[in-house]
Parts: sequence; structure tokens; C-alpha cells
Amino acid sequence: MIKRLLSKFKRKKSKAVKVQPENLTQAISELTATVESKLGPVARAYSFTQVFKTFILFGGFLTAILINWKTDTLEINKPKYVAQIMLEGEMTDAGGGSGYNLAKEIQRANKDVSASAIMLIVNSGGGSPVQGETAYTFLKKYTSIPIENRKPIYVSIQAICASACYQAISPADRIYAHKSSMVGSIGVKMESWDFTDLAERLGVKKTILTSVEKKVIIDPFKKLNLEDEQLLKESLMTPMHDNFVLSVLEARKNKLTKDSDLFNGMVWLGEDAKKKGLVDEISSTIEVENELMEITGTKNAKSVSAQGFSISRLVGGFL
Repeated sequence: MIKRLLSKFKRKKSKAVKVQPENLTQAISELTATVESKLGPVARAYSFTQVFKTFILFGGFLTAILINWKTDTLEINKPKYVAQIMLEGEMTDAGGGSGYNLAKEIQRANKDVSASAIMLIVNSGGGSPVQGETAYTFLKKYTSIPIENRKPIYVSIQAICASACYQAISPADRIYAHKSSMVGSIGVKMESWDFTDLAERLGVKKTILTSVEKKVIIDPFKKLNLEDEQLLKESLMTPMHDNFVLSVLEARKNKLTKDSDLFNGMVWLGEDAKKKGLVDEISSTIEVENELMEITGTKNAKSVSAQGFSISRLVGGFL
């Protein structure tokens, strides 16, 4: 009985013994078959993943193209409107600068095929001479283009447009103001505090060391002498004022009167500003808006701002 069991075990064991390949070709063939049987499902899964990823990527690009095309189509076919741009508060050099940002918004509105005209609504007491000059230079170049080849640009002054604000908008096609609007202040000013008497009473002293004589010409703890005051006027304030005056004269040309007090820094109300040629007409903001819509044949006016981020435009522009 034991012999019979051993003989069966030997027969079963012999079935599990693999036959050795007779040559190298047969060995390679068997190895290939084994690899395919083990890695086939993995390879198929990997291939499916790659196809799926490719499909998603292609689909994404196709969708972006279609969205961009649809957006551009809507931009072209959307109703015409008057683009309104605001200039409010002090003109500062922060964030690129008020004048720079104003110029960019005008440039953007001019490129918008749906914008029929540009309307600046201003309410600013002035500020940085550099920002006033920046906006003036851009606007002067823009309005030098024949009106047939660009959009008309009108200005509506609300409470005030003075100093750098007026320099910035002076080259516009038309300038309107309310009767109570304050316009003008064509001039330059510099400010300095004098704390010398207060510091002396409090026993406070400040030591200033400079490598050159005029490095600290204005300091609140140092009295400004007549020589330095005259130097500041001749070197800075007078040339800056002259540039301001020349800008306004060039922008308004024959519209200005020859009043001797025109450039003395005074601010005038709307009617007086019109008499002096600083504004063209007395009209409210809503009336200017309606006039622009009428002459351009549009029925809508809206405020415009910087264009936001858009994936469709980004991809579309890249493609």
C-alpha cells in the first residue's frame, strides 16, 4: 500500500517538472509568452490611461478655443455703447500712477469695437505733476489723430478738476462742467513744515550731515533761507509751471482768452471757466452722456474698467 502511494506521488510530482527548452529560440519564445501573460493587463491599463489623458487634454484645448471664439464673437456683435472712465481723488504715483492708469483705460476703450465714444467723468483736485503730464501726453497724441479714425473723447467735470487733473484732460475734444464745478488752479506748489520754534521750546535738536551743501534744502527742523527759497523757485517750480502753462496753451490753443490772471493759480466756477476758455460748455454729466449717445447713435453708456483674467483668452492668445 505504501508503495502504491509513493508511486502516485512520484507521478504527480513528475507532471510539475518543466521541460527544458531545446535551444535558445525556444527559450526566448517561452520567456516572451510568460512576460506577456504577466504584464499584459498592466500594459493594457497603462495604454488606456494614456489615451484617456490625451483625450482630456485635447478636449480641454478644444473647449478653450470654442469659448474664446464665442467670446470674441459676442464682443463683436454686442450692442454699441459709450465707454465711461472715472478719474477721482488725488492723482498719485502709487499703483502705476493715476495718469498711467487713465491712459491705459482710454487705450483699452479705444480698442473695443463696441465702444462708440469715450467719456471721462472727472472729480479731482490734482496731485502729482508727473501723472498729469503722463495722461496729457497720451491724450494729446490720441486727439491729434483725425476724428474719423478714432473715437471722440468728451470730459464731464463734476465737483472739481484742478491743477494736474486739468492738465491731464485739457487735450480732450470737448470739456464740459457744471455751473458749480471748480476748474483751473494752473500752477505749482511745494510744501514744507517749519518745526524749528517748537523744537527749540521742547529742547529737541536734530543733526543733519550731508556730503553736499544742497542735499537737505527743505527740512522741517531747518529754517528755509531766502537763498534756498529762490533756488527752489528758479530750478524747480518755475520750469514746472512753464511746462504746465505750455501744455494748456497747446491743448486749448485758440479757445483760451488772454486774461492776465488765467495762469495765476486761481480756481473758477463753471461759467467763469467757460468765459476764460477752460471749458467748452456748461452741461451736467447726464446731459453730456445723452449727447454722446445721440451723436454716435448708441442707446447705452456704461463704466469700463481693467479687463480681468480669462483662461479662454490666455489659451486662445497662446494658440
